[in-house]
Amino acid sequence: MPLAGRGSQLLSLDSTSMRLNYILGVGIILALVGASLLVAFGFLYVKPYINVRTYEEAVCRVVSQDSTFRTLVTCQCAADGSSACVSQYPCVKVSVNYTRVDGVQVDNAALYDSYETFHIQDSALRCSYHRCSRIVEDNSQAVVQFARKYDLSSSPFPCYYDPNNSTFAVVEIVHLSTTANAIVWPALALMVGLIVFFVQIFHIDPKRAQQKRNQFSSLERQWARIKERSYGRMESAGSERLVQCEPFGSVTHNAVCLVH
Repeated sequence: MPLAGRGSQLLSLDSTSMRLNYILGVGIILALVGASLLVAFGFLYVKPYINVRTYEEAVCRVVSQDSTFRTLVTCQCAADGSSACVSQYPCVKVSVNYTRVDGVQVDNAALYDSYETFHIQDSALRCSYHRCSRIVEDNSQAVVQFARKYDLSSSPFPCYYDPNNSTFAVVEIVHLSTTANAIVWPALALMVGLIVFFVQIFHIDPKRAQQKRNQFSSLERQWARIKERSYGRMESAGSERLVQCEPFGSVTHNAVCLVH
């Protein structure tokens, strides 16, 4: 093979190998990102949605508010729930009226900004909003803004209640559409990444497999040529011997010639 042709073949093989490695890397990154997002969104969306999946929508109207902020709630602001960070926030209590889907009027239900606020505090507190950062002043400011938004002069607003417990309502919940979007796209990225990974690792490609079966190395080609030449020489030598034995016409002599 000419040197130029061999060099171009090596360059082609190198470019093909680089392209396959690049595709494999993209598949691995997609799979890792998809798996990471699935775990993160599972805690951020799926778990909260499971807690409120049976909630019904209603329209709430504020009927009372205790905004004296005399009660300070102690909270743990550390992300791991340890006592390394302790802070406080003022307690504001908002009560609302709403009508259930079945037409039952509910009066003086406790209002919470989210299911998390209802879940993490003592039921005796009934604080409608919580903010637990390291800076107490920031917590107080956030509570004041919530109290101004949901005071006695506020307009009716959408809220959600638990059909099995009508003593409270929440302002915001995680909806099914949000949860589905948070799961579908990371799952799709994980699936595509795994498909690319396995296809590249196990070479699941009929055309490539056929080309690989038909491809010979340089040593295999040389060995094939040697075998063909040897076989050709043996055939020519055998035919010459047969020709030399034919004129005698004797069966015995022909058998002797074939032996020799």
